[in-house]
Amino acid sequence: MKTQINEIKRMQQLAGIISESQLNEEQEVTPEQAAQKALSVVDDLENNSEINKVADKIANDPKASKQLMDLLSKYGINPVSLNESIEDAAQKLSLILAKKAETIKEEDNYGGAFLAGLVGGGTLAHYLFSVTTADFVGGLTHSTAAMPETIMGAIIGAALAVIGKKVYDKVSGND
Repeated sequence: MKTQINEIKRMQQLAGIISESQLNEEQEVTPEQAAQKALSVVDDLENNSEINKVADKIANDPKASKQLMDLLSKYGINPVSLNESIEDAAQKLSLILAKKAETIKEEDNYGGAFLAGLVGGGTLAHYLFSVTTADFVGGLTHSTAAMPETIMGAIIGAALAVIGKKVYDKVSGND
């Protein structure tokens, strides 16, 4: 899989999609670095129309809302605290999911398998699968094909924090 990723990056560089420095960029990223990169897109995630649609769907489905709040609690995020600091929650979830993503084998990094490995199945995963990788990533990178799993996990963590806040606000009437 690394060979395929390197070949994809080389073709992207030849096509002018990525620069030479991006081509030579190191693929390995620590979970801490990934969490920092993910924090840089929290504002984009909060204003992303697709993320907002998913949050609305989850808020209107009691089963999905409960699964999201249970998932947040599992990772030590109190939904009430999302009102205090979305950045703190996003940083915590980004780091947790970046570490978890780091353990996912490269050959499992495709389609819904990657996301299911991070957040599990069920109704919540069904709604999250409707958000494309590009919706999660925002302006962070030109290419999601060459994105290390750690960064993708971190971005999903940040997105879950944002979605969690939006769902909590809607369900509790703070919206």
